[in-house]
Amino acid sequence: MADLALLEQIKEIFEQSRQTYGSYRIFIALRKQGTRCGHKRVARLMRQAEIRPKTKQRFRAATTDSNHNLPVA
Repeated sequence: MADLALLEQIKEIFEQSRQTYGSYRIFIALRKQGTRCGHKRVARLMRQAEIRPKTKQRFRAATTDSNHNLPVA
């Protein structure tokens, strides 16, 4: 029962963060709210509920396109 109540709080914080917070940041937010729990417990509950944060897309530099049919200068 306690895990279900904690999971509801986790989901609420996760949605407020626009699905970007991982388990440790959610753990810190729970501590600020006054909820006592461990970060491993938060991670386990998130894993069981299949809650995963969105990851940033890796920056890829646009470099010279040398695969073209144009004449070389």
